[in-house]
Amino acid sequence: MGAGAGGTLITPVSGPASHPDLDRHFGPLTRAEAAVVANIGIGLLDRLGTGPAPDDDQPDLNVRAELIRYLLLGGPDVPRMHEKGIRLSGVRIIGTLDLEGCRIPHDIGLLDCWFEMTPILRSAVIDTLSLDGSTLPGLAADRLDARGDLLMRAARITGPVVLRGARIGGDLIMDGAELDHPDDRALNAERLSVRGSALFRGTRMRGTLALPGARIGDDLDLFAAHIDRADAVAVDAGGVQINGDLVLRRCEVRGRVELVGAHVPGDADFSGAIITAPGEIALNLNRAEVAGAFFLRHEARIDGALSLNGATLGSIVDDAASWPAPGDLLLNRCRYGGFLAAPVGAEERLDWLSRQDPTRWGDDDFWPQPYEHLARVLGEMGHQDDKRTVLIEKERRQRRIRISRARSWTRKVFLWFSDRLLWLTTAYGRRPLVAVIWIVFFWLAGG
Repeated sequence: MGAGAGGTLITPVSGPASHPDLDRHFGPLTRAEAAVVANIGIGLLDRLGTGPAPDDDQPDLNVRAELIRYLLLGGPDVPRMHEKGIRLSGVRIIGTLDLEGCRIPHDIGLLDCWFEMTPILRSAVIDTLSLDGSTLPGLAADRLDARGDLLMRAARITGPVVLRGARIGGDLIMDGAELDHPDDRALNAERLSVRGSALFRGTRMRGTLALPGARIGDDLDLFAAHIDRADAVAVDAGGVQINGDLVLRRCEVRGRVELVGAHVPGDADFSGAIITAPGEIALNLNRAEVAGAFFLRHEARIDGALSLNGATLGSIVDDAASWPAPGDLLLNRCRYGGFLAAPVGAEERLDWLSRQDPTRWGDDDFWPQPYEHLARVLGEMGHQDDKRTVLIEKERRQRRIRISRARSWTRKVFLWFSDRLLWLTTAYGRRPLVAVIWIVFFWLAGG
């Protein structure tokens, strides 16, 4: 089979008269329907027009959804379908393609098609579903069991895509797709299970990408995606389990990114990402586990707070230009193994820690753990002087907070003098050689 030039329909190799049961159910067939029925057993792509199907009425390109369902489900009076399944392109699908609860042991390929109504595949069991390049008002596929891939590359979807509890045996690929459901979840994939990767490279989405509790067997890739849900959660992936890498390189998000409790055995790459949620926690990785590296570099920008409270990171790869603004960093109980291709000097890293402001987020007035952990990491990396500098700065800040908490002025004065004395004599015990210098000075003065 081949496509006719200029959108000419395929000429059927057999007529619908050889299937009288179709006449009883559907009456006269359109030219597109007749071509589909005639070639259903060949297994090649029926491109019935050139390019995407137009959204204006062209009867020759119309295919009724009930006819597609009839052919997919089969039966004694239904034309035998090829093992490759149904593969249509460039048609208008009229009515609702309702396959809820159906068991279809074939691939379904509806490429560059225009759908009048939202396809319904709730609890359906299928092989691969391809909607590449198609225009849909939504997709209702709760609890879908796709043994192969679910493909919506370059699709344009103007309503919600619902994949709650769906299971996909291959990959979920929505590269270059456009989803438009601005005031709600554009993609609702709560508890989704994907054996392969979930790919949203170059996807443009107005609405929330919701993946809470999802299980992804390989990568979750949002390279160069654009997600817009300002003043709300734009990416909701709390508790997501990713067995590969989490990739948001050059991703642009207007709204909050929630990755609380995420589990990533690979890397979490936010290089060049732009996340905008001013005055809020823009990127929330609280209690997340990233066994690989956490990347925040190459002009990445977070307009809002970055929260890593309780997170565990294998290593940090960042640059100072990508750090959040002062007051927009939360690192309490964050643990990491080291720094790779990143600033490691005490001066730079103290500037990094100084961007914390716990009181702004209704917490304690000082977190000692980030300083203690930084000192330990620098010591393990062989930077002993930098380690000592960080611990001295921790003591200085902690004692300053202690003085401010004192209730009486006499106690404030006492704490201030003791603080000065410890600083001048031993640098809070971190530089004991200073005490020796003082002893020698007094010995010489006494002599």
